[in-house]
Amino acid sequence: MNWIGSNEGTIWGTLFRDLLTISVGMFILLLAILIFHLATSQSNSENERDRGNVRVEIMWPDEMDVDIDLWVQAPGDVPVGYSNLNGVVFNLVRDDLGHYNDLTSMNYEVAHSRGLPDTGEWTINIHWFSNRSHESRVPVTLLLTIKKNDGTKSKESPIKVINTTVTLIRVGQERTVIRFKLDGNGDVITDSISRLNKYIRESADEHP
Repeated sequence: MNWIGSNEGTIWGTLFRDLLTISVGMFILLLAILIFHLATSQSNSENERDRGNVRVEIMWPDEMDVDIDLWVQAPGDVPVGYSNLNGVVFNLVRDDLGHYNDLTSMNYEVAHSRGLPDTGEWTINIHWFSNRSHESRVPVTLLLTIKKNDGTKSKESPIKVINTTVTLIRVGQERTVIRFKLDGNGDVITDSISRLNKYIRESADEHP
């Protein structure tokens, strides 16, 4: 009887040690996954911040099922928008169609440049493409930032050039939000800033 009791104690001791080992192993595994997730999130955040030199973002009310398009043109480059996603300098990263084929309620488009050409004019336009919710006007907020240093190792914060809201009043309307030039240091030349309309979407072989 004493031998059997001793054997049971040994079995329970072994099970306890095995359970403890498994628990510690699971904790270490979960901790490793958490650390990896945090490191990846930080890396993605830094890469997102460092992506592109000139970054243009537009937003309009989430409840409006309308398609607003961002059109941008860098010096010496072609107009970039939904039908021409890439130029030499600019890329349209997201083309938002309103509520159509969209898993989120956020109405948002973004484009960014590779480099800072300082010879010629930059043009940033918005265009009202479609109106499925029959809106009479759409307020569009545009944020334009410039990051002088390129590369993912740069920690310099982007410089806000303009953060403004422009209202479109009809389908088909194209409005210039800002036109500007840069100097050799990547700074906006104040005297070059203009909001005079320049139709760049039509020059990209689009319907007027």
